[in-house]
Amino acid sequence: MRTNATAGIAPLVALVLLAGALHASAAAAAGPETQQERAEPSVTPEQFDLWMSELSNWGRWGPDDELGTLNLITDAKRIEAAALVRTGRTVSLSRDPVVGQAATFQRGFENVFAYGGPGLGERAAWIEEQHRIGYHGSPLTHLDALCHVAWDGMTYNGRQFVETATVEEGCTKNGVYPIRDGVVTRGILMDMPGATRVDAAAIEAWERETGITIASGDALFLWTAGSGGFDNSIMPFLRERDIALLLADSGVVDGGPVEGRTTLPMHMFTLVALGMPLIDGADLEALAATAAELGRYEFLFVIAPLRVPNGAGSAINPLAVF
Repeated sequence: MRTNATAGIAPLVALVLLAGALHASAAAAAGPETQQERAEPSVTPEQFDLWMSELSNWGRWGPDDELGTLNLITDAKRIEAAALVRTGRTVSLSRDPVVGQAATFQRGFENVFAYGGPGLGERAAWIEEQHRIGYHGSPLTHLDALCHVAWDGMTYNGRQFVETATVEEGCTKNGVYPIRDGVVTRGILMDMPGATRVDAAAIEAWERETGITIASGDALFLWTAGSGGFDNSIMPFLRERDIALLLADSGVVDGGPVEGRTTLPMHMFTLVALGMPLIDGADLEALAATAAELGRYEFLFVIAPLRVPNGAGSAINPLAVF
C-alpha cells in the first residue's frame, strides 16, 4: 500500500483527519502519563503499514461482505450475552445532544419545533419536531460505518472509496444500512481510571486480575476517567482476539498519530483493515459507576442504528443491560 494516508480520499476524510488531530491534542493535554513514559511512538510507520495489510479481514467473509467484525457476533454469542441480564438495569452510553453545539467540522444538533394543530383554540392540537443532526464529531454519540474513512483510496473489503462513497448517492457499499438489524453482544468494561495509554499487556493483566477473558465477538470498553485511551499498539491484539467493537471514554479510540501516515490510525485500522464499525463520542461515566456499584463488568450491549439507506453512520443511544 502507498504510505500517503489521504491518497485518493475525498475532502470529507481530510476533515475527519483534522478533527482527529484536534482530539489527539486535547487528549495529550489531559494530564501526565501514569504508565511508563515512552520517548518514542509505540507504533512505527513501517509497523502500521504492515498491520494494515497483514492483519486485514478483507475477503474473510466473502467478497460481498459489508458487516466486517459484526460477523463475529453469532447467534450463540447473542444468547450468551442475553444470559448476562440479571437485574434488568439499563444504562445509556450516549451524550446529551446540545442544541446549537457544533462538532469540529459539522453542524451539531438542532431542534425545530412547530405546532401541528389547526390552532391553539381547537380542542385537538399537537406539537411537531424536526431534528437536524450533523453527527460526525465529538459532541454527538454516533456509529461510524465502514465507508466513513479510506486508506490509500480504499475502504473495507477492497472497495474504492470514490466509487462507493459519493456526495450524490452516499455510501452505496459499506454503509450503515447493512447494520439495520442492530448489534447485540457481550460488553466488557475495563475500569482503569488514570491510565493514559492502555496496551495489550495492560489488557492481559486486567484479564488475570478480574478473571474475565475477552473473546470473539465481544465489545470492548475502556474507562479511564478521561485520562487516556487505547494505545495504537493493540492493533494485533484486536485481530488476534477477534473483538467486534471498541469504545473508549476519551471520545475517540485513536491513541495519537502515526508520524508520516495518519492522525487517526485506529480509525483507519479498524474501519478499513478489520471492517470494525466504531462508536465515537460515547459517555461511559454512568456505565463505570453502575459496574462498580454492582461489581459486574460484563453486560448485554445493544445498538440500534437508524435504517438509513446509503448512510455513512448514525447517531445512536447505546445501551448496557445488567
